[in-house]
Amino acid sequence: MRALAQPKRRLAPTALIAVLVLAFIVGLSLPAAADPRGTSLADKRAWVEADKRLSKKAKEFLVTCATKMKVSYDPVSYKGQALPLHTRNHCEEALLVMKATCGDAPGKDAVQKKIKVFTCRLSSKGTRARLKGKTLFIEIDPKKHAISGKKKGSYSWKSAIEELL
Repeated sequence: MRALAQPKRRLAPTALIAVLVLAFIVGLSLPAAADPRGTSLADKRAWVEADKRLSKKAKEFLVTCATKMKVSYDPVSYKGQALPLHTRNHCEEALLVMKATCGDAPGKDAVQKKIKVFTCRLSSKGTRARLKGKTLFIEIDPKKHAISGKKKGSYSWKSAIEELL
């Protein structure tokens, strides 16, 4: 026996119009996506400057470590806020630690094998280094400046990153 072909279902014209009107209304009520790099010209310029500084330090790091890696900020984590100076400083310091880690063969080998992406982001869960897959997140919490790690006690970026490698 052959299965009977099911006829294609179509929306009635009035139902189609109702769906389109509803989609339009919902679209109008959604807030516009915030620019993740801030709203003012000053914010945007600060982000451009921070990106330039990080890019320059990243080039030095990549040469020292003889590796290819994406190094960047995660502007979406800032949710339209300006990039605070202490965040930029934490990120750059962590990248300099990575560069120093590549100063010997075991350090260079660990960085090359375990990390393919280096991302600095805003956090509300503490200031820490976190490795997820091959992405090293440098998470900076403006309310909790002390760097934390897997164990209790005080950490530096060096101890926090080396603990993950």
